[in-house]
Amino acid sequence: MRTINIVAGGTAVGLAAMASLMLLSAGVSQATPPTSGQTLSLWGRVRDFEPAPAHPDFDVTPSNGYGPYCGNIGGMLDADSKPVFTGTGWRVKQQWRDAANRQITYCLYNAALGDHVGKMGAADHAAITSQATFAQWYRDVPGVNMSRLWRLNLTWQNDPQFGWCYCWDTNDFNPIDQQLNGNGHGNEHNFHFTYEIQCKFTYDSSANQFLDFKGDDDCWVFVDGRLGLDHGGIAGSRELYLEINRFGLTNGYEYSLNFFQAERHQPQGQFHLKTNIISLHSVGTDAVLSAYD
Repeated sequence: MRTINIVAGGTAVGLAAMASLMLLSAGVSQATPPTSGQTLSLWGRVRDFEPAPAHPDFDVTPSNGYGPYCGNIGGMLDADSKPVFTGTGWRVKQQWRDAANRQITYCLYNAALGDHVGKMGAADHAAITSQATFAQWYRDVPGVNMSRLWRLNLTWQNDPQFGWCYCWDTNDFNPIDQQLNGNGHGNEHNFHFTYEIQCKFTYDSSANQFLDFKGDDDCWVFVDGRLGLDHGGIAGSRELYLEINRFGLTNGYEYSLNFFQAERHQPQGQFHLKTNIISLHSVGTDAVLSAYD
């Protein structure tokens, strides 16, 4: 989804001029790398749910057991820029990998790039009840959830795996302990919530832009409205890599990046996010309605 389209005298403005304009609109130039310790702040929205039976998708077990699942979320965001539950998913028997042996999502598999094909397991909804219950995950619904804004601060550092990039690493992702609906079921932490970040970034084809997520429950990432990271299911920690160059974007244009995460089961909240997209910035962080405060 290109967010700016400039036409002068019936002719599109030159790509170089447009790229410069896009970089300015993003607020950060790809030509100016961050310094060590610099922080990237992304504002997102946490939505808190009561565990089952109050909400049937939280604190439950998939019929085929805990583990990674794919395919339950459609390949495109809907008109509200939200993911759509399809119920056509499966358990991942063997993960798809790129030529560097990094785990990737099935929908970005490309044999011509040297990727290694994965294997589908048994069909399963990954403990998501229906389109109606999933539609509540990333929307404010009175009587179903409560929400608040929460800021994720990533630090620019020399990561052993990826080199210089923005990093957030924790095995205790607990942004709303004893807040909103509370912890539920006497848990030490609040393990029943979702987290959504709406972002934009300027595509730089020479920067090898990436996003990598490692965690223990659901996470989906969409670039330009298209699914690029499908990390579904309630499971132990696993990792997926998203390579921005695979989307066929136009250099210098600004695009959307939508991040959706869920924590649905105790006893731990693992959340490890890394990216070298230095123009990434959150948008749409309007104030939470008083009904959810």
